[in-house]
Amino acid sequence: FHAALSPGDDLASALKSWLQKHHGIVVRSIPVHAMPNLRRRYDRHSMRLFLSERLSPQDQLREMAMEACLLALTQEIGAELQDLSLSGEEAKRIARFELARYSAHALMMPYGAFLAAAQRARYDIDILRGRFNVSFEQVANRLVTMARPGASGIPFFLMEIDSAGNRFRK
Repeated sequence: FHAALSPGDDLASALKSWLQKHHGIVVRSIPVHAMPNLRRRYDRHSMRLFLSERLSPQDQLREMAMEACLLALTQEIGAELQDLSLSGEEAKRIARFELARYSAHALMMPYGAFLAAAQRARYDIDILRGRFNVSFEQVANRLVTMARPGASGIPFFLMEIDSAGNRFRK
């Protein structure tokens, strides 16, 4: 999908253009007061993807990439969901979201290019953030997934903890 987009150095513009050209979807940033509790909202009737201005440019990029991946990789994501043999609708919804998030990170940080850059930068997260124009969290998530046989990165472990010590993800 990344190669088909041929985004150059501006993935956000390439995604906006692809969403508009192939699906008639316009991406708009919305003030916080208009969407106080949502990060994003897709309105199927008006064919608009609304992104909260509360989001950083990197998080807005991920939201656009997730929407594009859900559309461009519908069959691939569906096949993975079937292979998981999930019975409940909520489990399927969460799995679909996580597969879209993984796909978005892969689109934003393509495996080969990201692995080569990570090795050259000696896995310096700040350098990788700047190189791929993504957030610290997005680089950390991508580093954790670099385990392709024959082309893996160094083993990383990620754990998210809130200020009260509750674990979100590990």
